Amino acid sequence: MLSLSGPRDVQAQVAARFKRMRLQQGLKQSTVATRSGVSLSSIKRFEVSGEISFASLTRVALVLGALTDFDGIFAEKEIVKIEDWAGTASSLRERGTK
Repeated sequence: MLSLSGPRDVQAQVAARFKRMRLQQGLKQSTVATRSGVSLSSIKRFEVSGEISFASLTRVALVLGALTDFDGIFAEKEIVKIEDWAGTASSLRERGTK
């Protein structure tokens, strides 16, 4: 689980996990690049800075067998409002308020 302070921290941890998984599988950066169709320079940049496009990230995740790791991103979560808890539930909002 990520417990970080901001986007850069998330990027750095995801990049570190990627590198660790790549090395555990005995894969070179160039092998991941070839198998994923992502440029070698993008793989190198990702491991150093955490910068990568989402499309490229999903392609390298597929190569490492980690594509299902994205299943929890933006997953619907049950939110219990005080009105629901008190038994005076209002209808589900279709739009945000801000």
